[in-house]
Amino acid sequence: SSGINAEYGGTQGLSKFLIPTTVAAMLCNANYGVIQVTVTPFLKEQFNKSISYGGTVLTFVSLGMALGSFSVGSLLQKKIMSHFTAMAIGAFCIGMGLLMTFPSERIPWIYDLAPILAYPGVFIAGFGDPLITIAALNADYYVQRRTKGEMQPKTITKITGIWLITYCSMYFSGSFIGETMTDYFSHSTTAEILAGICLLAMTICLGLRFYFGGSEDEEKEKESLIVKA
Repeated sequence: SSGINAEYGGTQGLSKFLIPTTVAAMLCNANYGVIQVTVTPFLKEQFNKSISYGGTVLTFVSLGMALGSFSVGSLLQKKIMSHFTAMAIGAFCIGMGLLMTFPSERIPWIYDLAPILAYPGVFIAGFGDPLITIAALNADYYVQRRTKGEMQPKTITKITGIWLITYCSMYFSGSFIGETMTDYFSHSTTAEILAGICLLAMTICLGLRFYFGGSEDEEKEKESLIVKA
């Protein structure tokens, strides 16, 4: 990681490290969209639950998102954890939410509890979405600054635009992905595949955390010295 400590005023091209941060967030944003679109049909088709029951379940998504947004904002602002760690936790939560909302049919007694498990499942996924989404934007700024130097306003605008476009496109593509996959696989198998993708995203985030860890720790140490002074 010796090459990542660029001084201010460095080259203002976009950093190549924006690619893995963006890919990790995109993978999870799409999976989160799948949960929102498919949970109500799943409960209706498999357990004969009403549409209103599915709507009630989805209210827990909003609760999870509210708590996740507040949590990630506080954690990042107070520098309790790195952007990449927050992203990894968000990816894990979305993957766990998928597996809880659509339990494996290979374990019948757990599968039969799906209407109940859907509540904590969507809540956990809702909690994870803002963790990886909000932290991804901060991570983009961080890797750009560490590899290319202090950002110019036009660079910030480009990075923010890329982040917003990828988030919206992948989030709303969840309906297409969910409907297409459930045409070929069961909801449980679909959830397992997508949870594996979340695991891939989490691995990318942890890899970035270890790669940039030294630089981030040095930055924290400098800030603490400034505060003490």
